Amino acid sequence: MKKGFTLIELIIVMVIVTILVTIAVPKYRGAMERGRGTQAIVSVQALSDNVNAIYVVNGNTYGNDNELNALPSRAMEWGGNTTSNLFTYDISVFTPGNIFVSAERQNLGNKSYTILFVNQGGDVADRYCLGYAPYCNLLGATIPTNTPRGNGWRFE
Repeated sequence: MKKGFTLIELIIVMVIVTILVTIAVPKYRGAMERGRGTQAIVSVQALSDNVNAIYVVNGNTYGNDNELNALPSRAMEWGGNTTSNLFTYDISVFTPGNIFVSAERQNLGNKSYTILFVNQGGDVADRYCLGYAPYCNLLGATIPTNTPRGNGWRFE
């Protein structure tokens, strides 16, 4: 009597392992991206809080033209460590009363996305995700809407 596995048994095991890997790898990638996106949301929230603190320090204004030009570097300075090889962080003045704070996911090709917070009057007025729908939905942005930068999804 020989001990060992037959070719059919080995093929069946390989098919089962292949099916499990086919299911597990996308779930793993989604979980990793959810973690990265959540980290970006926390960083954008911190930068937004810094922009809003500057609003309060300036006497309920984001400042005059010179102060608005200095706002991004000042908020980044207060924001702590926002450097990342995964995201590009940006603070931009849309109008004197509307400040955009964003984190754009890098190196994903057509699956890239951007987290966008709109600050108005010293408060975060809206939070959006633009770009690749599955990742935006994975992060909790599920309400389709027009954003100041195009179509996207609003966070609940």
